[in-house]
Amino acid sequence: MRSPQLVQQVEQLAKDKPYVDVVYDFLTNYADTLKALRGKEVVRRMEYDGVEVVQGGFDRLHLVDEHTTIAFLSSKGMYGVNIHSRDFPILDVKFPSSCQLLTGKSLRVLEREFLDSLRRFRYVKSASKRLDKGALTALKQKSFYVLKGDAYHLENIRSDTYWEEKAGSGTFVPVFSADHLTESIGNLLLCEDTPGDIKLHLVVRQYGFKKHELTMLMRDWVAYCRDQGCTLYWGVESMESESLKASVFVVNDVLCYDHVMSVEVPYAVFSDKGAIVQGDVNVFIPTHNIATLFQEYEE
Repeated sequence: MRSPQLVQQVEQLAKDKPYVDVVYDFLTNYADTLKALRGKEVVRRMEYDGVEVVQGGFDRLHLVDEHTTIAFLSSKGMYGVNIHSRDFPILDVKFPSSCQLLTGKSLRVLEREFLDSLRRFRYVKSASKRLDKGALTALKQKSFYVLKGDAYHLENIRSDTYWEEKAGSGTFVPVFSADHLTESIGNLLLCEDTPGDIKLHLVVRQYGFKKHELTMLMRDWVAYCRDQGCTLYWGVESMESESLKASVFVVNDVLCYDHVMSVEVPYAVFSDKGAIVQGDVNVFIPTHNIATLFQEYEE
């Protein structure tokens, strides 16, 4: 499958569909895995993985030639790949958009790698990073803007961030003050450039009812999630007398997983350098499972 014809097509398609590279790499590796199996082992492995051949077969991949075309599909928790040479079906296959399947790693391995890489990660601010004013929407208060994001299943779970222009300089900083409480807490949860060295005490829930605890800077957590190709969304659960409770959804649209974090942010973060955000996160939840829960909630 590493033919120049297919590789060139994949490179072009990946410009518009970010998942294409991951899916193509998976399918190439999976084809190699099946080659090492014999007879009924192939059928059992594909059934176990949920890989379904609609037309053609993996045994036809040697027929790839200069006339071969490849197409990719993403729909309702599934990925699909269609490989044809003219009108001849070489391989039409679909499989779950599962992080474990796509990476070939068990949940335990994914969790271990997550913790190891999170411990090592440190955010380094880029000097070239600059917010484009044209992307912002002005608010009623002078010099205040919102960078509109998207909603995640519910309209009140969003990725919006709020910005203040520094004295007409064209330079923007995240809003962070007790005078703009929810906007500032949202920035803290979604934006790595929020002022202050605010710490997060994080409980990571693991397979088998295990858990791991660590303390890190909030900006390192946010930047790490973005570095992994994720988009962050948040929604308020409740506003207590001394803190705000919220849910944060860290969504990877390519590998189709969510990290879901319950978080409590003390209002003291605006005045006390020792105030710590408390977070409790479940990692690598299949995105399809999250979507199903929201559908049940809406019904």
